[in-house]
Amino acid sequence: TKTISEMVKGLNCQDIVGGSFGGRDGFINPLGVLEGFSKKAAENGAAIQAETEVLLIETRNGKVVGVETDKGKLECEKVILCAGAWARNLAKTAGIDLPVEPLKRQIVWAESATSLQENLPMVIDLSNGFHFRPAKDSKREVLFAYPDKNETPSFSTDFEESFVEKVYEKAKHRAPFLAKTKVLREKCRAGLYENTPDHHAILGGCEIAGLYFANGFSGHGVMHSPATGRALAEIVLDGKANFLDVSCLRLERFATGELLHETAFI
Repeated sequence: TKTISEMVKGLNCQDIVGGSFGGRDGFINPLGVLEGFSKKAAENGAAIQAETEVLLIETRNGKVVGVETDKGKLECEKVILCAGAWARNLAKTAGIDLPVEPLKRQIVWAESATSLQENLPMVIDLSNGFHFRPAKDSKREVLFAYPDKNETPSFSTDFEESFVEKVYEKAKHRAPFLAKTKVLREKCRAGLYENTPDHHAILGGCEIAGLYFANGFSGHGVMHSPATGRALAEIVLDGKANFLDVSCLRLERFATGELLHETAFI
C-alpha cells in the first residue's frame, strides 16, 4: 500500500491490502477508434450506410437472407449482429434469444481548483467499482463514476442529478481530494452498457446459418474491438477463429451453464 500511496497522492489506503498496476496501460478515445476503423474499412471497399436503422433480420429455412432497414431491404447471406444494447431486440426478429440487457452507466465530470498530480493513473476500487481518471488534455479536470447496483435494465440515457451525490460519497472515502472538485454538469453524461449474465461477450455463430454475434461486452467492448474484428472475420471466412480460441464466448454457454466467472469488472 505504500507504493500505491506514492503513485496516487491523497488516496485513502487504510483499508487496502494491495493492488496491481498496468504500466503499459492507457486511456482510449472510443470515437477516435470508431472513426479510424470506419475510414480504413471504407478505404478497403466497405460501404457504410450512416443514419440507417436496421428493423429486422430476415431468415428463411434456417438461413439468413437479408436485413430490412428504414431505407429498404438488403439481400445478403451473412449478418454480423453488433448492435450493442439493442442487440437482443434484433436477435428476436431472427428467432434467437440473446441474453443481453441495456444498463445505464453514468459518469461525473469535475474540475479541481488546482492541478492534478502529474501522471495520475486511472484508479479502480474493485470493492465497489468506484473509479476515476484525469480527463484528456487537462491538468485539472477529472472523470469519476461507479456502477449503481440499484440500476435496472432500460434504454434511458438521462443523466440523473442524484448520481452526483452518490458518487461523491464514494469519492470522499477512497479519494478525499476529489470531494473538493467542482462538478461540470454540462459535461456529465450517461450511456448504455450491453450486459450479459456473466459480463463476458457473446462471440460467434448460432443455429441460424449466416448469423454471427459480437455482443454483450459489458463495458469493455472498445478495448476488445481489434481482437473481436479479427476473430469474427476468421469465424465468418474460415468457420473458426485461428489466432485465438474464443469458443468459451459462444452463445450456447448460457444454455449449458458454462458461464465464465469474472470479478474484475465495473
